[in-house]
Amino acid sequence: MVARRQRVAAALIVIAFLSLTITILYAISRGQDFNWDQRNYHIGIPLLLATGRFWNSVAPAGVVSYLNPDVLQAQFWALRHLSPIEFAVALAVVQSLAFMLGGLLCVILAAPAGDVWQLPLSLLGFILCLIAPMALSEAGTTFIDLVTAIPVLAAYALLLARGRWLGQKASGALAGILLGAATALKLTNAFFVFGVAGFAVAGSEPVRKRFAWLLASAGGAVLGYVAIGLPWDLALWHRFANPIFPFFNRIFRSPDFPPTDFHDTRFTPHAVIDIWRYPLDWIHPWGGLPAWLGVSRRGLAPPASDVIFADARWAVVVFAITLFLAALIVFRRWGAARLREPATGLLLAFTIDYLVWMFVFDIGRYAVALSILCGAVILVLVMALPSNRVRIATLVLVAVFNWETALVPDWGHVPWQPVWAALAPRPLTLGHRPLVFLTARPTLFIAPSLPADARYVGADGSIDLSAGRRNALTRQIEKDLAWAGHRNLYSVDMGTTSAAAAQILSSYGLRVGNQCRHLDVATLPLRVCKLQDGQG
Repeated sequence: MVARRQRVAAALIVIAFLSLTITILYAISRGQDFNWDQRNYHIGIPLLLATGRFWNSVAPAGVVSYLNPDVLQAQFWALRHLSPIEFAVALAVVQSLAFMLGGLLCVILAAPAGDVWQLPLSLLGFILCLIAPMALSEAGTTFIDLVTAIPVLAAYALLLARGRWLGQKASGALAGILLGAATALKLTNAFFVFGVAGFAVAGSEPVRKRFAWLLASAGGAVLGYVAIGLPWDLALWHRFANPIFPFFNRIFRSPDFPPTDFHDTRFTPHAVIDIWRYPLDWIHPWGGLPAWLGVSRRGLAPPASDVIFADARWAVVVFAITLFLAALIVFRRWGAARLREPATGLLLAFTIDYLVWMFVFDIGRYAVALSILCGAVILVLVMALPSNRVRIATLVLVAVFNWETALVPDWGHVPWQPVWAALAPRPLTLGHRPLVFLTARPTLFIAPSLPADARYVGADGSIDLSAGRRNALTRQIEKDLAWAGHRNLYSVDMGTTSAAAAQILSSYGLRVGNQCRHLDVATLPLRVCKLQDGQG
């Protein structure tokens, strides 16, 4: 027993060391993070909240202006007190916990192999968790997906080991709380809640007990969401009559936004065959697969991503799960034995999550936790093979193949500097109490480079803020116009004003004038222009 504990402790130490080392290396090797979302709202929104100007501004970053800002506010506090490279390292230390939890899952899953084999199997499974291009791409960046993956993976570890550390109901309730909190911090984590049903299907406990902790998980999820998300949701409800404004407005019917569910459907598949077809497209970033498969894209970003990435593990997982599920049905005695194993619950949870994610979102960044779980799921599938030597050989083969073909995407970096690239070295001075119309995105990141009393309007056209709409947003613009006065109105763009932005300005009797100044931020072609009367 002592030797077994020592092996497990050794595995966990190696997992923690590799997780920290690899995450920090990825965080600092590519340069300073300067991703699109950071420029759009990761810096600007928490700044406006910290300075009390958020509710006086109007959709300054478009629809994402009203997402729960808790993680961004914590990051912004660190960003203000640390240099860029110190911030990246500190953030990477936190993000590495997600990979550590993937390794913990592998240690639990490898236990049935026996004491001698648990260490190599768990470490190989962990390596497959760590070779997760989409997850590694967020190391040191201000994207919050890798941070919110931590409570998701912790919840799944509790569900897998239910009764080992806590009682079964307590494990289920705590897992639910973690999943609810993850959903409150980022709404797209909601699909991981569906995976709890997969854990309830498998296990040796009586069905009644599994149903009881499933209910405990559901109750915990509600409690976790309310504890973290309720303050922000109430603020949105008070202003817009929609607690997750402007999303799912077809349900909440806020009068301040069109009745639409409004979610990104650029990558969602339209056919069942895409369940298997998309993972083939994720094998190699430059195409090269047979044209008759319909997956050769040659240099184009694959489905689920704006940027090029490659991750062969998805194809291994999806096709192997398909065979596994077919075997559960065909070989009933074998299937009954597998369904008594909690590890099968993880496999079923992954399957449910994958299907919900694919047909609702299919955006790779939203599935960072699933990307890490790919390694643990491969280990579950490999554990069904007849001998430990075959299992080891299979894991090594998959790990080597994915290492050779993987491509970690880059969301945008600039060379390291002593200060943040998003901050202007020479901030502009404007008139007293300026109102700034942002007529292009992403531009809200310039807020720290403009006066501390400026208010902002997201007038790029992604939301119709024309004066004639007469809703809470346009009424706030009218208040801001009166607050700023005729002489203190400005626009920010990247050299030109779009037709949609010009129409919004025109509805308030404004147009972009000729008095423009360039703002020197990360060599971007930003300009700040004085607004004039539309008739001028």
